[in-house]
Amino acid sequence: MMITCKDKVFRLDTSNTTYMFRITGFGHLEHVYYGILLDEEDSADVMAWKTTVPVSGVNYDESDRIYNLDIMCLEWSDNGRGDYRQSPSELMMPDGTFVSDFIYHSHRIVDGSVPMNTLPSSYGGDQTLEITLKDTTSEIYLVLYYTVYEKADCITRRAVLKNESDSPLVIRRLMSMMVDLPDEKFRMYTLDGGWIREAHLHERPVEYGIIINSSNTGTSSNRHNPAFMLAS
Repeated sequence: MMITCKDKVFRLDTSNTTYMFRITGFGHLEHVYYGILLDEEDSADVMAWKTTVPVSGVNYDESDRIYNLDIMCLEWSDNGRGDYRQSPSELMMPDGTFVSDFIYHSHRIVDGSVPMNTLPSSYGGDQTLEITLKDTTSEIYLVLYYTVYEKADCITRRAVLKNESDSPLVIRRLMSMMVDLPDEKFRMYTLDGGWIREAHLHERPVEYGIIINSSNTGTSSNRHNPAFMLAS
């Protein structure tokens, strides 16, 4: 099996890589590991490394004084619950606030890819993990898709937002995914250029702040390719 779930830990394996995350006691998805393929013994060691320590910040719940979303690696980040990184979503909820808190609701593992009906998408995947998260105060659901392409060493991701309440939901921003990695002194590579001089490779360190890599033409172009690579 390329995708497994055991003791609330999800593991996705390709031929040479392992991607792991777990469901916390409060229902959030905590990122655990993404790197070279692990065996079962190494997998247990990685889980032991994940610890939370008291910090100066906003506690998520008064029942746990060291549970702080702002210092956790997460699969999805929300607004208004003490997590100050830029969230992949900005939603005006049915109650008029911009506070969201998506926690685990259910999941299923299916063979192959789960195609999109309205947009182009990759196909030929080996297995897909579909995780449904639910907002804690409304009937808003967020579905995260992880599709494994084993031999290609590739995992694709996307997100689907569902409003099953009777009130309108205003979407100001919704990204396909979020990847939260520990600091490994990453270097970022992009391809930029112009007519007859496209795809020049540029390298920069990943430091504090926000880096935007995009193409304003509406498509990938000879000026900028919105894809990027990270190396450590």
